[in-house]
Amino acid sequence: MKLCFASLVLFLICIWPLRAAADVGKDAQNIANELNPLNQALGPLIDRAISDGNDALAQRLEQLRSIIQEALLTVNKIISDATININSDAEGRLEQLNRYLGDNLDTFKGIADGSVDALNKHAADRIDQLSNNIGNVVEALPIPAQPLPNVPRTGFSLVKAKTPGAPTPLFITGVGLLKGGVHPRAFILTGNRQADYHIFVHNGTEVPITAASMGLIELQIPENLFPKEPQVERTLVLVLNSGGGWFKSTAEPSFPLLLCSTLPKYTVKWSAASDGQVWLTRTVLHPKTEPNGHLYIDNGCDGGTDCTRNLCPSDLNEGAGEWNADPNAGQAGMQYSPWYGKVGEEHIGHVTIDARGCIQLYAGRDSSGGGHAQVWGVSIHQRKLQNSRCGETPAPVPSPIEYGRDLVIDTKQQDLANRCAQVSEGAALTPRITIYIDALDAQGQSVGHVELPLRSGKREVGSSHVFADVSEAGTLTVSTASSCLRSQQ
Repeated sequence: MKLCFASLVLFLICIWPLRAAADVGKDAQNIANELNPLNQALGPLIDRAISDGNDALAQRLEQLRSIIQEALLTVNKIISDATININSDAEGRLEQLNRYLGDNLDTFKGIADGSVDALNKHAADRIDQLSNNIGNVVEALPIPAQPLPNVPRTGFSLVKAKTPGAPTPLFITGVGLLKGGVHPRAFILTGNRQADYHIFVHNGTEVPITAASMGLIELQIPENLFPKEPQVERTLVLVLNSGGGWFKSTAEPSFPLLLCSTLPKYTVKWSAASDGQVWLTRTVLHPKTEPNGHLYIDNGCDGGTDCTRNLCPSDLNEGAGEWNADPNAGQAGMQYSPWYGKVGEEHIGHVTIDARGCIQLYAGRDSSGGGHAQVWGVSIHQRKLQNSRCGETPAPVPSPIEYGRDLVIDTKQQDLANRCAQVSEGAALTPRITIYIDALDAQGQSVGHVELPLRSGKREVGSSHVFADVSEAGTLTVSTASSCLRSQQ
């Protein structure tokens, strides 16, 4: 009995870490699955707030986005690094974060899609609590705390706050940013060696760091560091503690920093065209008629016996790709004016036409010696295919493009396609639709041009930071994102 009990205890001790690791991994993956869409959705919302000059909203959303990125950096490390040994404290805090996120997910989704005001007290409290929960997880994790900022692929960028005199916050996520409790420092270099160099203090202009944790720091960039021109390249240097115990050392990573005073405004001008094959048409006299299209027969036309004549629109067909009878004009391609004689006369004659457009004239013998039949204006409608532009949509007045909000345009491409000859009618080519797009600056000058087919995928219009996408149905979607905005990075 004692042996069985001891075996059971040993079994539980052995499998408990496996179960805990599985639960931790599940929690981490669940957090990543819920936060990734929010992280993506916040970008355009931040862009729109910046473009509208709503500093308070832009900064609150940027704060939330940075908190989410801090969480993603942490849980992705847990998911990808199997060497991390999660202790019970970290496990409990991760579980608490997962539970808190699930309980408040609707609020965060509402903030991300704009249906919840991020500035109201309830939303602000949820954001602050999320930050605290994430900070607790980061603090409890046994992740090596060498300072490592999380840097966008093109460096950092920042648009100046619209409020006169106000600094503009810059949030930076990473790991080990507050190692040993040593507060980090930040400096901005202009690239001018003479202006940046200092003898007794660190080179560059120091900017205040108002909040710092292991996974997130908040800088305040003063208004006077932003340029008078639209944008300027600078270098950001962080001074982070990298030593431990008795050994003091620092790491000084540096990154590109784009400072922007204004956002460029764009409009878009577009037009559309269809290319393929069109029908050329003409009308010609039937070769069996007189020059005026008249034909008369009587019973004497065939040696005194009954007389018939057949006139068909296909009599002048030239074969594939050339002039042939047009089935959509006249009567299957034939045009004529018949005459049947006067009522009461004995003359035997008639004119008929069949479904193929063929006219039959008949003149038979009668007691008076013979009948007759005649027609006037016998002509054939013909058509042939030619490669050509089928139709164009004139360019409407240019439409303004808003940051963070798609401009959606129906190009009515099916109307253009219908102006071309269709494959079902014998055309050898399927109509091709092209959308011509120009991005214009605030002065109305073109800063980019692109020509897109249907199902184009998202393309940049030149190098304008204006993007266009044409769907299979011909819907044109236009958006813009300045290089100054974080969603581009």
